[in-house]
Amino acid sequence: MWQKWSFYFNFFRQKARNFIRNFKLDRHVVIFLVFFLISAFLWLIQALNKNYITEINLQTVFSGTYNSLTVRDEASLDRKLRIQIEGTGYDIFSHKFDFFPKKVPISLYKLHLIRDKESPKHYFYTNTIKSMLQLSLGQKMKLLEVKPDTLVFWFTKYIEKEIFIKANFKIKPASGFAIKNTIKIVPDRIKITGPDYLVNELDSIQLNSVDRHNIDKTIDENVSFDLPDRITANVEAVRFFVEIAEFTEIINKLMIEPVNVPDSLNLITFPAQLNLIYKVFISDYKKVNKLNVVVDYHQAKLGQKYLEVYLNSQAAHIFDIRYSPNFVEYLIEEKK
Repeated sequence: MWQKWSFYFNFFRQKARNFIRNFKLDRHVVIFLVFFLISAFLWLIQALNKNYITEINLQTVFSGTYNSLTVRDEASLDRKLRIQIEGTGYDIFSHKFDFFPKKVPISLYKLHLIRDKESPKHYFYTNTIKSMLQLSLGQKMKLLEVKPDTLVFWFTKYIEKEIFIKANFKIKPASGFAIKNTIKIVPDRIKITGPDYLVNELDSIQLNSVDRHNIDKTIDENVSFDLPDRITANVEAVRFFVEIAEFTEIINKLMIEPVNVPDSLNLITFPAQLNLIYKVFISDYKKVNKLNVVVDYHQAKLGQKYLEVYLNSQAAHIFDIRYSPNFVEYLIEEKK
């Protein structure tokens, strides 16, 4: 198959080469072609100097605000108009085949906008900006008509609102360390500004992720957040503070103390003591008050079979408190 196609290719190539070698241009033909080209060039020059009426596209870019309002959709600021112009063929040709067409900037503030009574829609008639468009075309072309005859913009107000900051963290302290106190975010709320339809949808914003493992030191850093387009905040980041401290685990045996027992009675629990386990940060070890565990006689009066054990002291500076048992049997007897 390949040999067959190779044969045809070489055959036609040789025929073309022979034709070019044997081709002889007649002198009369050469003279005719020269005069034809000159005539065509002169005709083209004459044609380009005549006036024509045609339609072209014109790109406009609107910007700014209008009466403290801004457009709801920024894409609507770029508009393509279809304009009818009159000018020489040369000027029209140059404009149509401009590889880098200019965009006509127009300020919203300069427009004669008409507000729709039933919506935040505003519109204006494009013939009111003919003078602006004419300036972009120059004096050599005359602007006759603009299409469409009406352009519409949807506007929105810029408002300010205070929203909450939400943490987004994964903190895993190293062995023997724990988070002390609550995690702080300063400030815990921010002020945002933007179009009302966007701002009204936000009640809070989440911080960028903070992911830390095997931590044995306090975290104190600025953390940023991402806002939707067209919304700004009064700060770019907030302070994220996590205190990490070393702790120790304490195991105590405490006697169970009955409370609210009448003077004429004794309340005896089984067992008489329990194991109390808790954790305390080393820096707070000396601040821990004496701890007491109790059972309440009033529960026994209600006919409870078992009495619940309570930690009857303010458990300041300690955490992860466990004791066993949580319920005890009891015996009530009269004092002798």
